[in-house]
Amino acid sequence: MKLKDINSDHIRRAASQIDNEGIPKDYIWSQYYVVINQKEYPFKHLVRTAFAFVSDTDLKFQSNDSYRKYIKDLGFKFTYYEGGYNFFTKEELDFYASIHGEDYRKNNPNQTHYGNKLYPINRKLKYWLEQIIPEGYNIRYDGKWLGVNSKVSPYLWPRIYKGDDKDVFFNVEAAAYGQFIGFKLDGYYSTTKKLPDYKIELLDKFKNDPKNKWWWFKIPFSDLHTYDWDRLISESKKYLFEQTSSYDYLKKLLSKEKKIARIAWNTNS
Repeated sequence: MKLKDINSDHIRRAASQIDNEGIPKDYIWSQYYVVINQKEYPFKHLVRTAFAFVSDTDLKFQSNDSYRKYIKDLGFKFTYYEGGYNFFTKEELDFYASIHGEDYRKNNPNQTHYGNKLYPINRKLKYWLEQIIPEGYNIRYDGKWLGVNSKVSPYLWPRIYKGDDKDVFFNVEAAAYGQFIGFKLDGYYSTTKKLPDYKIELLDKFKNDPKNKWWWFKIPFSDLHTYDWDRLISESKKYLFEQTSSYDYLKKLLSKEKKIARIAWNTNS
């Protein structure tokens, strides 16, 4: 048994280390999570981290019943997620809210682990979209968490769209600036894809007209404990279904290019 030298103290120390350092992006996906102090930790990454306390060699092993039983016998419970991602945690989102807008510098020792602590949020946002995307749509996801001028972005927002990625889209979002996660039909107000002013005017007019029933599905960080993947996915699919006709209408409306007419006078008759 490769894990025979690991005890419960090593597991708890590993959990504390993960709290401080986050999870490398190659280890985020995990169907089995170990529960410690009501927090969930990816099984294999937790065990590898704990193994480093008792050995200088890298631990190579596959998750199986025998290894999981060993950790269970140390007094820890497991949770299981078919899709490989546990639900958004208030801790990870509160951390994001505490650092958004900061100037990020690679050589700043206080910011060393920002990537590892934000990658899980990005990956869960992508997973959220993957569970609700209708046939005929594409995903726009880059996993970035740095915005303009190397500042920590105030929001993370992978998107789905039909046809060309322009004008309007549906996006899921973790909004550090407003401390909520959400889903909405929207258009490009910034980035290199920013709509021209006349299209923004059309979009704003549509969104502000009560008869169009446009709204923004938001869940405050403080209410996340009332949600799980099943509820979030169900309500997101309902929102998407209700707003699909609006998406199609806006896609068609904004695809029309504004024409500029010029009147010329031939001075030579």
